[in-house]
Amino acid sequence: SNLDMVGYHIQNFGGQTPCATHSVKIGCGMDFYSILIDFNAFGFDFQGEYKFEKLIINNVSLDYSFLSMDKAADNFDSKYALDYLKHKLVLGVDHKIRKKLSASWKGSYNDRSGTYTDFVSQLPMNYKVFFMVDCRLTWSDKYFDIYTDVNNILNTRYADFGGLTQPGVNWMLGVRFKMNRAK
Repeated sequence: SNLDMVGYHIQNFGGQTPCATHSVKIGCGMDFYSILIDFNAFGFDFQGEYKFEKLIINNVSLDYSFLSMDKAADNFDSKYALDYLKHKLVLGVDHKIRKKLSASWKGSYNDRSGTYTDFVSQLPMNYKVFFMVDCRLTWSDKYFDIYTDVNNILNTRYADFGGLTQPGVNWMLGVRFKMNRAK
């Protein structure tokens, strides 16, 4: 079993760019923050995982991130600094299907703060909450793994990073070679 929790608070004083040493690393080395905006940020991450032995289910995980920022950044359409994921909750389940075949499922709740400009109407739009389900099927052999990822299984339509509509269901196929196997 594994349980981690990280909390942080960052405050921008007098145009100084903050640099944090945690999993979210807000503004580390990004000088444009001090030029464009003044902000305060508060948030935390929670990660929990439970591993099972001798069951079909290998492990279950739950991750949650929260971020809150107060900012003064009117008239900026930003991909990174100004529009942020306020809430992200991810439930993961890994399980066996056959001896060498396994599946990894991730379901997520995503709530982005901020607005974007709609390309058609040219009006400001709030980001909408969206749900995603992704799956990875993996065939594991002694020297390699073959896997396929199927992302956005629910074909969720959502806008992210400046209002760009993200793809619906999509997939990828891959091979991972195990070069340095311990004996």
